[in-house]
Amino acid sequence: MERQRVSSGTEWESEVGYSRAVRVGDEIQVSGTTATDEDGDLVGAGDPYAQAKQAIGKAHGEAFGEARPATSMVEVQRLIDPEMLVEIEAVARVE
Repeated sequence: MERQRVSSGTEWESEVGYSRAVRVGDEIQVSGTTATDEDGDLVGAGDPYAQAKQAIGKAHGEAFGEARPATSMVEVQRLIDPEMLVEIEAVARVE
């Protein structure tokens, strides 16, 4: 199967060596998404709710509605930036 890589152009992708998302067939793996805006600035410093809201955006409600997908919650010591409190990863199936 063909592997399609998607880049958002952030500095981290080239520095760390990863893709923003990877699609193989009908599955898309989305890398960890933090609460940054279009300019790469953190949204909601010190506020986990505001950061989660920014990271998820409207996508969750629009994509899932009442489907209530499976989820995992994992606690880590910290993210790459100490002000980042939330990171969300996603897996999607498309037709």
